[in-house]
Amino acid sequence: MSMLKEANAYIKGNRTKTDDSWRREYHLTPPTGWMNDPNGFVCFKGKYYMFFQCYHFSPLGGVMYWGLCR
Repeated sequence: MSMLKEANAYIKGNRTKTDDSWRREYHLTPPTGWMNDPNGFVCFKGKYYMFFQCYHFSPLGGVMYWGLCR
C-alpha cells in the first residue's frame, strides 16, 4: 500500500476519535495526529489555501507529509 493510501485509510478510520471540542473556529489542525507550523498561505481564484507539514499516525510526530486546508 502506498504511503498516501495508508495515511488516508488511517485518517478515515480514526477521524471520529478526535476530540473536536478543543478546536477553535479558525484554528488550523489536521484531521488526526500531529501538525508542524502552517505555511504557504495563498489565495488562488478567490479561495484560500494553507499548506502544512503533518504526521497523521501519532500526536508525537514522525515522517512528515504535506497537508492542505481549503
